[in-house]
Amino acid sequence: MSKYFIITAGPTGSGKTTLVTATLQHLGIDPNSTIQQFLIDDIIQNDAYYKTKVTEILNNLGCNKNNFEITCKPQIDNPSQETFKEFETAYYDTRKEGCNNRGCSNVFDEEILNIKNTPDIVVEITGNKFPKWLLETVIQNFPDYNLIITYSLVNLNNLTSRNRSRASESVKSFLENNENPAPRVVNVSKEAFLEKINEIKNVLHQLYTTCILSFEDKKCGNKTIRLLLFDNNESKHVNIYDSNITKPGLDSFKLLVDNHLSTVDLSIAKKSSNRMTKKSSNRKNSKRTKKKRYTKKKKYN
Repeated sequence: MSKYFIITAGPTGSGKTTLVTATLQHLGIDPNSTIQQFLIDDIIQNDAYYKTKVTEILNNLGCNKNNFEITCKPQIDNPSQETFKEFETAYYDTRKEGCNNRGCSNVFDEEILNIKNTPDIVVEITGNKFPKWLLETVIQNFPDYNLIITYSLVNLNNLTSRNRSRASESVKSFLENNENPAPRVVNVSKEAFLEKINEIKNVLHQLYTTCILSFEDKKCGNKTIRLLLFDNNESKHVNIYDSNITKPGLDSFKLLVDNHLSTVDLSIAKKSSNRMTKKSSNRKNSKRTKKKRYTKKKKYN
């Protein structure tokens, strides 16, 4: 029986949770089967150190469950740069110092290394950096597992719209019951997501060049990697690429990624299109008016 080590990747709000099910179904694995899943954010957001830090931030903002809609929600939906920075600092401090001073990043790494007798393993990452350590870990510690890297692709506009309400919903849940995971408040501006999308594109190009088209031991080790891409711009994940089926040239691969991971601000593009349509319409109307005037002159002459 085949065993899989699956690395799911994509920015916040891209649908990595549902990507797991889509990937398993694509591989012909029952989504209800025994799967060991590892998410660094699950460890951090449930850690006492991080919860303490987040509670301090929310208290400083004047947030509580009784005034959430009036006082808290506006500050979370449109946070200041200072608020972003405070949440970011709390998150990365927890990675280094949380989990009973062991560092949650270290705990996450140890949990992966200590896996025993699990048919299928899923590890979630953002995928904006080349997963060198993770690839080395799989190669050295899981030699009998098939390695799958699967990405959820969502365009710029969909990412920003999906993430607007996400933070305030998680803050509200935490204020109502601090047993719930403590929220992350990340920068969901189009500029921040644009940077993240471009980083992911670069990693995908690198993965495809070094681990799919050719095989560089320094990057990919001695293990065959299967790369899957899913589009999640509509209501569900749709597989658009499987390296076991086809391996087009790099330019064709880049075009495929660009089409589904668009960085074009569609709201600006739409306004521009409307302006062009209006200009075109005005020119046509102007020509019709001139033609009518000319016809009248000719008639009276």
